[in-house]
Amino acid sequence: MIAALDLYFQLCSVEVSYETGSVMAATLASGWIWPITGESMLSAEAVCNILSLLHSCGIYDFSGQFSFCMGLPAKSAVSRAILLMVCNVMGMMCLSPPLDKLGNSHRGISFCQKLMSLFNFHNYDNLRHCARKLDPRRKLLQEYQDSYTPSENQAEVAADALSKENLESML
Repeated sequence: MIAALDLYFQLCSVEVSYETGSVMAATLASGWIWPITGESMLSAEAVCNILSLLHSCGIYDFSGQFSFCMGLPAKSAVSRAILLMVCNVMGMMCLSPPLDKLGNSHRGISFCQKLMSLFNFHNYDNLRHCARKLDPRRKLLQEYQDSYTPSENQAEVAADALSKENLESML
């Protein structure tokens, strides 16, 4: 037990600056690709598991409410930091005292709420067709769709994958 507690205290004592915290959040948001070098750090399965865990319990006892209202993976710390990941868009760190009664940065949670009221980042905002929120991804997606035309080979591979025989073999 002493060894486990020792490791726990060491992990809780890691020093993180605004810059390194933001890089950590951006790395998680990009599917574990380090934004500084573009190097992949973990498998896609591990990233999925980490983000799912952060989405479900990264904000201590406020995790359920945060997940419902924000719809994003996040991690808070008693150091007053909150890491917020908008998958495939950005990651950020906010740090501000004081802590609320649940051990999260009061101003950090408030910032996240204001961010979500302005931008279409909640995982399910697009299902509601939120016209009242800004979606900075929309222009990038439209530019990508306008410039992307699948090659003949890609179209054949997709058709084969969706063929009746392949779909029946999966059942």
